[in-house]
Amino acid sequence: MKAQAIEVTIHTYNALILCASKRYGYYLQSFDYYEEMVARGIQPDLLTYNALMVGCARYGDVSNAQLLFNQLPAVGIEPNEFTYATLIDAVASSQVKHKLRVAKSYELTQNERITYALELFDEMKHQKKLPVTLRAVNALVKVHAHALRMNRTIDLFDRIYTENGLEPDYVSYRILFK
Repeated sequence: MKAQAIEVTIHTYNALILCASKRYGYYLQSFDYYEEMVARGIQPDLLTYNALMVGCARYGDVSNAQLLFNQLPAVGIEPNEFTYATLIDAVASSQVKHKLRVAKSYELTQNERITYALELFDEMKHQKKLPVTLRAVNALVKVHAHALRMNRTIDLFDRIYTENGLEPDYVSYRILFK
């Protein structure tokens, strides 16, 4: 970018971070882009943090996802429903072993993961009054499914979509039957 004199903006960095977060093997590069962005004096926004957290969720790195989530109030950014859903998804993904282990995950038991995910969902819905999205509900169901609590997962599946006026989609059923 420097050699070609391309103007680098927050949008450029957000795109690079999101692409790196989603592409296998480039997850850690997303944090390098973040650090470069900050070093250039470009202030990260909610999209920046959400993009980094997408990578955390993809690789089960709940530790870094939680650190990013906790930074938001300090920099004056309010998390949105996507932020909460992504953190819940990171909790779910931390239960599954991935080939890429980037950081030691919180050493939470399955029950602690379920409790934490439910607390996040409750905070999003009741304290922050954010809309409940299919992504958030799917992430919550995923936490239960990965904990192999099938009776609880099926009960939650039957109840939570209806309570929130949502229709399960392909992803919802895939989580349930995986």
